[in-house]
Amino acid sequence: MADATAGGQPIAYLLGISHSPPRADELALPVPPKLAHRLGLDREPAWIYLDQINVFVWPGPDLRPGSHISGHPAAGETCVIGPLPDDWFAMVQRQVLEGYRNRRVKLIKRSE
Repeated sequence: MADATAGGQPIAYLLGISHSPPRADELALPVPPKLAHRLGLDREPAWIYLDQINVFVWPGPDLRPGSHISGHPAAGETCVIGPLPDDWFAMVQRQVLEGYRNRRVKLIKRSE
């Protein structure tokens, strides 16, 4: 998600995906293997963290161009690695909003 600009650049809000399993006090969903494959992730188990939102001026740290996406019209120009299925994206949204309402979501300011 992007918001207002900072000095002419958009502010980005992103959820992280990690191979590290969540601790008991963290909100995360496992990324289904089929979805991970479709997104170009490796075969190792991965989780999307729902209680840690990375905030930075776009473009930001830890991003790589999407040139590995064959046939993607903006390959090499974007960090988008692929769309999420609508039902899975809706589930992620619901759980992030629930975590926010329960004051479990942390904004993590990132910079280069």
